[in-house]
Amino acid sequence: MDAMNFYRMFFAVPPERLRILLLIDGFGMNLFEKEGHNLWLNEYFFEENRSVYPSTTAVALSSLASLRDPGELGVTGWTTWLPNRKSLIQVLTLEEPEASITNETLLVPSALGKTGVRMVHPRPYLQKPYMGWTTGLGRAKSYGYSIEQENHWARVTEEVVMESKAGELLYVYLPMIDSSSHFDRWDGEKTARILRTIDHNLESLFTALTRWSKSYHIPIEFAITADHGLLNVPPDRYFTLEDTSPWLKHLECSISGEGRNPIFHVRPGREELFYQSFFESPESEHFYLMTPEELIQAGLFGPKGISDAARPRWGTYVGLAHDVVYLEDITQGQKSKNFAAVHGGNHKDERRVPLFQGAIE
Repeated sequence: MDAMNFYRMFFAVPPERLRILLLIDGFGMNLFEKEGHNLWLNEYFFEENRSVYPSTTAVALSSLASLRDPGELGVTGWTTWLPNRKSLIQVLTLEEPEASITNETLLVPSALGKTGVRMVHPRPYLQKPYMGWTTGLGRAKSYGYSIEQENHWARVTEEVVMESKAGELLYVYLPMIDSSSHFDRWDGEKTARILRTIDHNLESLFTALTRWSKSYHIPIEFAITADHGLLNVPPDRYFTLEDTSPWLKHLECSISGEGRNPIFHVRPGREELFYQSFFESPESEHFYLMTPEELIQAGLFGPKGISDAARPRWGTYVGLAHDVVYLEDITQGQKSKNFAAVHGGNHKDERRVPLFQGAIE
């Protein structure tokens, strides 16, 4: 099933039930296929879902929160280019003084920002202006947990359920798998250990929720899924964009979007020069250079395509990775992250995510 269709159905909560959505960032189908036979979660596996394109957290979380397809959003990836400001921004990490940019970037309202919705998120995430948009400036109630305590999220979630009512939606976000995979590989032992810990805490949590449900006679429906999966990237396919990159001089700004789905904002009149220069570079053999209109025609943005308001942010060309490759921007003096596993493109293992469903009657 397409992830957005699932979210739209699941968020229509029946008045007599409590629904819980738990989103595990980076928990791809490939990781579940490798580790799932040992998990409590395996009992509740329902089907394989297809995440949004681009397969990145900034886009996926905004699509989930707004129930809008990515082409209707202002967010194009980890980095978004705002033409009117002539600036690149990272909406998920913006600090409080830049809250107005968050509202300007997100072109659609939050569908979660209403009463009857409760959210459990990491404490640092709650402090960002992005959460203000997600919660509708606080109309939805948000609760934070400490990322340093491995089972604190489960304790907080249990406490939130204890004060919830029938007809409400609880949304829980866990970033640990994604954070580990970036540096330990998606199939690394540390990542597998974190998944097993989450699974163990889930089993204990749902034992407690079963008691609550039966005591208060409120049925619970739950779903557990992910925003994207990950790919391990070989070191020789990890390219860095530096100030000396020959095709960079033809751009208005550095690349935006994602390292597996870079967006190129070409200066007017230099399209042919950029095109030629890019295809003389070593990274070019790993990307299809496509216009946003070609991506729409290929069906990557769904039936609504890209909205007129969002279109200027998608640049002149988009580099659609056709193998396992990553292009990291270090033009502003950043240190290379040297990720072991990456996401953001259209590869099947980036977009294949498991969906688990169940009910406590």
